[in-house]
Amino acid sequence: MDLHFQLIWKIEYERWLKDKKKLPFKTSDYFSGLMPKYAETEKTWGKDVDTVYAVVPVTGDHWVAIAIDFKDRVVRIYNCGTTTDFTISAVKPFAEITPYVFKSLCGDSNIKAYEIEDVPGTPKMTHPGDCGVYTAKYIECLMMGVPLSHEHLRDENMGKIRQKLAAEMSASIKSYGVTADIIDVDTQIELTAR
Repeated sequence: MDLHFQLIWKIEYERWLKDKKKLPFKTSDYFSGLMPKYAETEKTWGKDVDTVYAVVPVTGDHWVAIAIDFKDRVVRIYNCGTTTDFTISAVKPFAEITPYVFKSLCGDSNIKAYEIEDVPGTPKMTHPGDCGVYTAKYIECLMMGVPLSHEHLRDENMGKIRQKLAAEMSASIKSYGVTADIIDVDTQIELTAR
């Protein structure tokens, strides 16, 4: 998922708690694979897609990767730091809103929150500042079915991995024609107006 997805759910979580029938903005589009606009898949959660990956900000300077597993009804946290109550609070909207998405869009009657699991054995950083790189690599490895290896995912390799990711993002932007302003103006306006 793109940055919008996690920001929208995080921003709208408190509002959603007051009216659980009203899903966060654009949720049905994400559910149907119509978002993000620059990478539409038209694949539906739970039918064509078993797991959605997202990056979640925990604090102003720490990020974690999550995997929302629809079959096992669990949100897995991949954290290169220490998982704290702040981490659980940041991930909680995904564990609580997801069952209501399936209720609203598929008629699923099970609205019990997904379990939250801090995945043990995730490679950890020892020097602060590289959590974004670790997080991106966790998602890349998970999507490709590659084990998260302490041999490769370690502080000593993060500089080279950061450069490689920057080159890949630059090439991707050029090949897809994505502008620097990936967040579409309509989404910004609609979220601000809420």
